[in-house]
Amino acid sequence: MSFFSTLLPGLRELRAPLAAGTVWALALLLVSLRADFNAFGSLETMGHTVPQDLHILLLAGAVYVLGLVAIGIEGYLFDKWLNNGVRRRIRRNRLQRRPDQIFIGEEPKARTMIVSAIEDRVRPLSEFLVSATPKEIVEGEMDLAAMRLSKEAPDQYQQYDRLRAEADFRRALAFPLLAFGVALALHQPWQVGLVTVALSAMVAGLLRSQAREQRETAEELLASAIYFKFTTTPLLETLVAEYGRAWESRETAVSEGEQEAEDYAWLINFLAKRRLSYRKPLFLLQHPSQSRLLDSVMTRLEPSTRREVEQDLREEQNRHPYRGGPTDDTDAGRPS
Repeated sequence: MSFFSTLLPGLRELRAPLAAGTVWALALLLVSLRADFNAFGSLETMGHTVPQDLHILLLAGAVYVLGLVAIGIEGYLFDKWLNNGVRRRIRRNRLQRRPDQIFIGEEPKARTMIVSAIEDRVRPLSEFLVSATPKEIVEGEMDLAAMRLSKEAPDQYQQYDRLRAEADFRRALAFPLLAFGVALALHQPWQVGLVTVALSAMVAGLLRSQAREQRETAEELLASAIYFKFTTTPLLETLVAEYGRAWESRETAVSEGEQEAEDYAWLINFLAKRRLSYRKPLFLLQHPSQSRLLDSVMTRLEPSTRREVEQDLREEQNRHPYRGGPTDDTDAGRPS
């Protein structure tokens, strides 16, 4: 890997905070001028005490920090609050429909590739674990998979990192541009100001839409790299290795029913030890036709895990009966 290739990801990381901080600084300047308040007067006074050679460096640093703070606040407000609320409403709507009304096209391509990657790794080990292994073991460690991809396949990583950085850049600029349009409208007649705000909102919405599309494309590339074994996640690698050792340690041959129970119990123990959600395998076992299998699995669980599972089963039965299939296991948190 060349020196420029190692430097490029860092430059991409600098671009979004610098651009966002610059636009926010301009918006704050316009607001301060409209209010006849010299918000930057003290900075100008301080500037006389600093050597001129450092002015640009200090200004760039201040803009960069402003951009980081703004991106962090925006990420918290939109990703942690607004987007999570939208996802919860979508899940409620999905649960209110019959299973045959939920079609495959609603699943992102990246998630489909992740499911295929898990199946490709798990199927040679156990047919029973294919449908029970949650996508969380891959989706929760995509950043680690990208880090490994940068070492194992630099060319594929550069394609992924470029799309991810472009998405982050557009998302970082969207809200500052809207704020700049509002600040600019304060200096215009109200009719022109309304047009300025409307145009700023359209541009911000377009940038957010482009950012979402490019982010999805980047995630598809990373998921494809996992599927084609250019990279993997530590949890998936650990699952495959530990199940292989557990299978080799079995002293006697078991029947198909016993193997299914042992595989389910092993998977639930594996997830519980790492504080991961075991909702998907547990949900599959809650079907009335699987009651005997569930009892067999419960006897094979470790004592601490069995107590947690028994409590979760009681809470699940109190909330709602079996709905006919597992819900989105990545969004469903493990009961505390």
